[in-house]
Amino acid sequence: MKPSSAKAKGRNFQNKVRLMIMEHLDINEHDIKTAVMGESGMDIKLSSAARDKFGYAVECKKVEKINIWKCYEQATENSDDLEPLLIFSKNNSKTMVCFEFKHLLSLISESNGFRRLTKWELMKMVIFYRVQVVIAKT
Repeated sequence: MKPSSAKAKGRNFQNKVRLMIMEHLDINEHDIKTAVMGESGMDIKLSSAARDKFGYAVECKKVEKINIWKCYEQATENSDDLEPLLIFSKNNSKTMVCFEFKHLLSLISESNGFRRLTKWELMKMVIFYRVQVVIAKT
């Protein structure tokens, strides 16, 4: 793939993520922007109003092969005071997220104690309707 095609693929994915966040959280388009390709920092730029609704530092990756550890480290380095969130996908696949397990537990305990979440409730918590998260019973 040519570098220009790869950049366009990444830019389109960032725009898709931005739109999904806007639609699901009713965030004004002026409060959420995508980074210019090659710009350092978060891939999704949030105003303070948007940060109140979506407190995540987003790193987007649209690649066929991914090193989760390296990409999550990049999200962490660019997170400022927000929770790092890696959002990734590949061609013809679902959009997935990666964040710390302890953060998932925090989300669960804040929302409803320890009852098992329905699939719909869990997907709403992590914002994206196409994310699959499996929680194994212990």
